[in-house]
Amino acid sequence: MVVNKIKKTIVIRVDASTPMGIGHVMRCLTLAAKLNTDEHRIIFLCKQHHGHLNDYIESSGFEVIALSSPVNSFKSQHNEQLWLGCHYQDDAKECLQYIQNSKLKKIDLLIVDHYSLDYRWQDLLRPLCEKIMVIDDLANREHHCDILLDQTFGRHQQDYHQLIPKHCTLLLGKEYMLLRDEFYQARAVAERDRLNSRPHKPNHILISLGGTDPDNIASSILYWLISIKADFDQLNVFLVANANSSFLSELNTIAQKHPWIKIVTKPPSMATLMLNADIAIGSSGATAWERCCLGLPSLSIISADNQQLVSKNLMDAGACVSLGYFEKLQKQTFIEAFTLLFNNKKYYQKMVQQSFNCCDGLGAEKVAKKIAQKIAVVELRNATINDKEMTFEWQSIENIRQYFEQPTIPTKNEHWHWFESNLADPTSSLYIIHYNNVPVGTLRLDEQSPNEYTISILVIPSEQGKGIALSALNKAAKLKENGLFFASIHKDNINSIKVFQKAGFVAISESRYCLKIK
Repeated sequence: MVVNKIKKTIVIRVDASTPMGIGHVMRCLTLAAKLNTDEHRIIFLCKQHHGHLNDYIESSGFEVIALSSPVNSFKSQHNEQLWLGCHYQDDAKECLQYIQNSKLKKIDLLIVDHYSLDYRWQDLLRPLCEKIMVIDDLANREHHCDILLDQTFGRHQQDYHQLIPKHCTLLLGKEYMLLRDEFYQARAVAERDRLNSRPHKPNHILISLGGTDPDNIASSILYWLISIKADFDQLNVFLVANANSSFLSELNTIAQKHPWIKIVTKPPSMATLMLNADIAIGSSGATAWERCCLGLPSLSIISADNQQLVSKNLMDAGACVSLGYFEKLQKQTFIEAFTLLFNNKKYYQKMVQQSFNCCDGLGAEKVAKKIAQKIAVVELRNATINDKEMTFEWQSIENIRQYFEQPTIPTKNEHWHWFESNLADPTSSLYIIHYNNVPVGTLRLDEQSPNEYTISILVIPSEQGKGIALSALNKAAKLKENGLFFASIHKDNINSIKVFQKAGFVAISESRYCLKIK
């Protein structure tokens, strides 16, 4: 039985610009790459700010709806309320217009990653959206959303206690840091090299100060390193700079005079640069997680207000040395911190280990899985005689019956006889579980006495772990206005026990569970 999948539509509202940087777009692209399956259609909505990344998003394989240029200009990155460049109502109206013109019947998930937008904008878009997800790290404004992701290290639920609806799913902290696959893939090599065979003197320095470095922190760092080069003879410096930076010419001039300094504008792999580095000097933004994933000791600089908590928590965890705000950064402070990290091997190695502990690189995969479960549609359809061949194939899957009361795989004739008898039995109801319009299992209700039912469920192995069984159980409970549901579960079938308990079933014996419906 072949059923064509209907794609879920995911729309991402995010911006990039020279003052605000590119971090928001880059983390959304990381998440989009994980969600980019044949089950999802992904569309970006992005304003045409100076320094936008619309072409880059398209080159990454995603649709982009280019919103208008901002009517209000802003030059500072330190007032995120101005980053939209227009009134939120005008932005919402334009987004609605483009969405309707694209003939989308509905948006299954709207992802919003923008410091200038809050519940008021979300309420205006809500009529076209099944679910809304917010990516934030400020915890300073109210959101009307179904999922909220804040990957800030050390973030707590109480930080959003009064800012989100009660039903909202919170994804917080280091478990959900959005990193590209290249970092997790390089992690094993980083662990091997940094924990075992790194040289005593960390001579290879990587400088990365965010996507745009609008305050030109990089040039100050280079001059300070030049001033102490005689004391650190073997230093090699790689500086990652934006190709559109207004300071690129100045940086290149510096590098031309000092061959040990290299300027890189379009690195093929940041993970490779970090693997080759011994010490990083960078902002406390998104690249902080990348450095942690690869165990790279760092001198961290706060280049925006929203980085303060990240910097503090990572320093408290021993994963970086925080140099504080860039505006107050002093040459002597920098040199003292650099010298300590360079010369103290024990201090260096402890920071390596603590960095590894702060980020495992699997956050994007975890977030994508949570999203897929949240927007998935699970439906129950009455079984028909046409389903007997498909259900026999499911019953014949190796190990799927290991916890059944009758674990032996039936013959085709035995299954067909049971199936046809079941359809004819007025006390039994057999349903096919559909996940996003694809049949993935069965659910059966057998009435033992008036208003008392035995429930059993099967989900094929390839679709397990997606929350399908739980959704199916919740739907089954709504099929009857009142009554008792009983389930027999083998004591070793831990996963099934957890699912039934999440659905409200309580144990009445070692292998018997009950749910009362009123």
